Amino acid sequence: MFEITNMTKPAYVPSRARTPLDFGQMFCAERKAVGMTQLQVAQSVGCRRQTISDLEAGKNIGLLTIFTALSAIGKTIVIQSNDFDLEELNLFLESLAE
Repeated sequence: MFEITNMTKPAYVPSRARTPLDFGQMFCAERKAVGMTQLQVAQSVGCRRQTISDLEAGKNIGLLTIFTALSAIGKTIVIQSNDFDLEELNLFLESLAE
């Protein structure tokens, strides 16, 4: 499971990427939040604009491109286990207590 740190979380974007499309949606939201176009990110990465479009559509692109694109928008990636998530459980329990 992947999570982009320090993300803004619009309602339509998942908080965690469980699929390439989820990741692409998260990346797109973050790119827009920092005010960059696909072309600007592509130029920073040294790839075609279509490659960034493919990333956002959940298509298969290279990891080096993904990491470089994340860096271009000032983000990092966190890899977590799919196991029990204590933070999510705590939020759920807090919501029940309200």
